[in-house]
Amino acid sequence: MRSTIPAFLLFLLLNAGLCGVTRAEGSAEEAALSAENSDAVGLGHTIDVLAIKDMDIREAIELIARKSGLNIVTGQNVQGRVTIFLKEVDARDALRMVLEANGLAFADEGGIVLIMTAGEYQARYGHAFGQEKVTRMIRVHFASVADVVTLLNEIKSEQGKVIANAEGRNVVAVDTAQKVREMENLVRDVDVQTVTLSVPLQYAQAQDLVESLQGMLTRSIGIITCDPAANSLIVTDTPAKAGRIKQAIARLDARGRKISLEAQLVHVVLNREHLGGVDWSGILEDFRNIRLWGSYDFLDGEETDRVLGLGVIAEDDFSTLLDALDTVGVVKEYPSAEIVLTQSEAVRVVVRMDELGLDLNRVRAEEAVEGDSGVRPGSAAFEFYIKLDIDEDEKVNLGVIPREPRPARKLTKISAHKTTLLAGAGKSAVMGGLIATEKVATTRKIPLMGDLPLLGFAFRFHDSSVRREEFVIFLTPKIVNAATPGSDSEQEGLPAAGKAAASSGLTKGKQ
Repeated sequence: MRSTIPAFLLFLLLNAGLCGVTRAEGSAEEAALSAENSDAVGLGHTIDVLAIKDMDIREAIELIARKSGLNIVTGQNVQGRVTIFLKEVDARDALRMVLEANGLAFADEGGIVLIMTAGEYQARYGHAFGQEKVTRMIRVHFASVADVVTLLNEIKSEQGKVIANAEGRNVVAVDTAQKVREMENLVRDVDVQTVTLSVPLQYAQAQDLVESLQGMLTRSIGIITCDPAANSLIVTDTPAKAGRIKQAIARLDARGRKISLEAQLVHVVLNREHLGGVDWSGILEDFRNIRLWGSYDFLDGEETDRVLGLGVIAEDDFSTLLDALDTVGVVKEYPSAEIVLTQSEAVRVVVRMDELGLDLNRVRAEEAVEGDSGVRPGSAAFEFYIKLDIDEDEKVNLGVIPREPRPARKLTKISAHKTTLLAGAGKSAVMGGLIATEKVATTRKIPLMGDLPLLGFAFRFHDSSVRREEFVIFLTPKIVNAATPGSDSEQEGLPAAGKAAASSGLTKGKQ
């Protein structure tokens, strides 16, 4: 038979602790350790039958204590009612089901089962009931232990702890089982071998590329910084990812190269035999020494097989081609224009009809599709955009993006075209087929008689004819180096005309 006096005294002492009596310093840690072993409650105690119907929770706990032989202390805030029917159940499981149904919790301290509210349990032990803390030692092979601790502190619970052991290359994680599993998974993801690469740039500025490359880094592992003085990027990541980032840097660096584009306008007033436009295929047959490669489907109208769209010609053949054009009409050369741009920019080309000439303006690449027209209202002009980019073989891809000519009834409609040429290899792109049509009225009269009032009408003769003009544009791109940091000119090494063109965005009048 048990001694009732010691048990009664123990009951009073423990109940006082649950009701707010201050615990001695260090007892919280002991309580936490005891709570981690709360699953031990009821081991070896089996209840044959537990039949409860709308019973007060305190009476139900007392019944479980009698049936299981457990020493149970119930806190003053424990209340509720319960209905349950169980057979051949472990006392621990029965107690857990009865308590959780009423938002209550229990813990085992020295063989005594303490019953309390869930809130009191969390405040006492630092975690929710049913989420007992576990302790794990996690090995770190490659990553910095300090960096791993910083990452784990971001995901641990408020009551969790992360302890670094740099000498042993491990961390100790104390938290709920779920949180510790998350920490183990995170360490497994970030604890990988890394390499650090220093990638020098030739054209782009290092600080301008850092933000665009952040998305490629491995989460929680990759780091990218820049060295403005050396104009280089420093990348730390896994070997595979670092290699891919290095390739991306090379592509972005290439886009930082600047391209000098020289354009020259040639105006041809077509004779009567060639009012349909320059017969480019015929020119190639008659002047076999001209090396001209291109397409002949530039326009949307008739006779498109005779009209050059966008071709490539050797610069040595420029004079010969002008001689060939002289056979189809009156040829006039106009001053060339030059502009410098990056691969994120485009060139707006305007061929003016009122004051015949060629204008080049630098615009953002997206404006080539959505931007406003560069032609003044009421003016007649061809307008199109040119986009340039450089591939890995140092070839320039040149694309023509057309805009509706003004007025459309007088000017041919341009279609989109693309071509590729090796910059600096002595070749230029040739753009033909820009045809303007105008009706010309003429008056002839008999001298003296045609000037007589009233009667002079009989001695005057009126006639009209069609005047057709074709415009040919020669485009010569050249790759230039990027600006030197701190230099006065963005186009260092370019001729003075090129510098002025880039600063003003408009070039006219270079012979």
